[in-house]
Amino acid sequence: MLEELLGERAPQEAERLAQYYIRSNRLDRAVVYLERAAAASPGDPRHAIELLEAAARAAAREGDLEAERRLEARLAELGSGA
Repeated sequence: MLEELLGERAPQEAERLAQYYIRSNRLDRAVVYLERAAAASPGDPRHAIELLEAAARAAAREGDLEAERRLEARLAELGSGA
């Protein structure tokens, strides 16, 4: 798998991995990596919000209600300045 090829660099490449999985229509994996990329962007809250919104869209397309709820809650936290 792509994560194995990247090895220790996978966390730094989370956004790139997410885009790969979106293009591959592996939305479940895209959600995981979009969330990881957002978590790795604490100094750029706007970018983190964009990534979480993309993850929420992917979760909705995938029909993953649990992920959608989790992402909506996280977006609400970020929107309130938490």
